Amino acid sequence: MGLVTCRADGRLRLYRLEPARLRPFREWLAAYEQAWNARMDRVGDYLKELQRQGDGEEVKTRSIDLRVDGDYHFVFVTDDGREMSFHGTFLEVEPTRTVETLIFDGWPGVEAVKTVELRQAAL
Repeated sequence: MGLVTCRADGRLRLYRLEPARLRPFREWLAAYEQAWNARMDRVGDYLKELQRQGDGEEVKTRSIDLRVDGDYHFVFVTDDGREMSFHGTFLEVEPTRTVETLIFDGWPGVEAVKTVELRQAAL
């Protein structure tokens, strides 16, 4: 039995969706959703850790559109008041890895491609 059943009623064909057949898809989707939610939690923790590692630098601007072709932008303010602006575009977004362009506005014309892999840290 498939996802859709069909039965004849005279000249009519009656189609019926079999919701129980969607169960494997729902289970797969739930696992994928759980992985993405965990990923989003780790991204937030990663950004907080970056801010802590910045020797007290303030993050003035922070925007992230975490999807393929989505953009991000960070502006750090150093202790002496200088602004350091980084931005780029996500090229790949997976539950444990991103690949993105990296542009530092202080180096005009220079663009890098950066890969970030997220792993569960040992406690």
